[in-house]
Amino acid sequence: MGRPVLEADVSPSLDAGATTGTRALIICSEQPPTESGVARAIASVSDGLRRRGHHVDVVTGGDARYFSLGEFRFNTLALQWRRVHATLRDYDVINIHGPAPTISDAYLGLLRTVPRAHRPRVLYTHHFSIELDQWHRATRVYDAFHRRVARLADEIIVSSPSYQQLLSSRHGPPVRLIPWGVDLQRFSGRRTAPPYDGSRPLRLLFVGQMRPYKGIAEIIQAVSGSPELHLTVVGKGRLEGQYRELASGTTARFVGSVSDEELTRLYLDHDVVVKASTNKLEAFGLVLVEGMAAGCVPVTSDLPGVSDVARPTGRIVRAGDVEDLRRALLDLAANPPTVRELGARSRVSARSYDWSRTVEQYERAFLAPLPEVIDLTDSVSAAEDAVPLEVP
Repeated sequence: MGRPVLEADVSPSLDAGATTGTRALIICSEQPPTESGVARAIASVSDGLRRRGHHVDVVTGGDARYFSLGEFRFNTLALQWRRVHATLRDYDVINIHGPAPTISDAYLGLLRTVPRAHRPRVLYTHHFSIELDQWHRATRVYDAFHRRVARLADEIIVSSPSYQQLLSSRHGPPVRLIPWGVDLQRFSGRRTAPPYDGSRPLRLLFVGQMRPYKGIAEIIQAVSGSPELHLTVVGKGRLEGQYRELASGTTARFVGSVSDEELTRLYLDHDVVVKASTNKLEAFGLVLVEGMAAGCVPVTSDLPGVSDVARPTGRIVRAGDVEDLRRALLDLAANPPTVRELGARSRVSARSYDWSRTVEQYERAFLAPLPEVIDLTDSVSAAEDAVPLEVP
């Protein structure tokens, strides 16, 4: 079994707004070079905190043994609890990211067995809900179970109002809203796409991994037979061949993985960023915010999180409904003034999703005093609170 990856402390260059440094440990399932929204978010927060003068170590499940069952990955990182436990006094705060079966749930439970006087403050960042169509009942049970386990943290952090409402409980800890962000400087250049006036096809952009729940098949079907809709697909994955075959005869083009510079150019050269995910494994959609920062109109599913991001300046469609998605896209194609107006509004809206603001809010959360609550470490109530009594 591999040892946990503890990132070396980086000598920080203090920002003007840096405060007294704190020592933080982040426990998560993945980080770069893994390509995912979760990995990118964790890297951006940890790097940003280091630049502000804080010591941040990261323990990731990527270096521990694991086995996969479909979209599920079961990890042995929890077996290294003794090693992590021995370092607890070195940290002021522990930030656990999840849900990650056998990682986030295990460490939330294990940390709660340590008396409060001997453990740091525990923050839990909740990224998404577990939902898999082929394991519908099992994932509903786990999702309900994990929401209860999350209450073992001293504070919960979420990225959208929908998840703040979902995780809030009169019997649980406070739930802090900290949206993920985008590097606004990256999109400060002028758009390369000419203003949409209806004389050319509406340019649609999908960015993401080629996984079943990402809704790529639905997007391809929605543009099929509509020459006024041109789709560009960015990303790789095991289903790429299947999607290329499905897209045969359509306007869709696949460009694979691209550099950050090329991706920025693609955002600036398109009119709409579309993310038609089919279940709650998609919970925020960093690419929606990136597209908005470049002036794209966001189109996404009526799922918690992604709909919060896109609703003010975009279009929301029923998850998995190809016809609803097609109608929304064709309506935009037929209304150039609406596309131009929503694109301009999206660029303004994206300013509220600056990574520097996200990092600053995490810094406040890390430095906040421990709330005065009853410690239920050794009580029966704490154990009962972690057991799913029913599935909502």
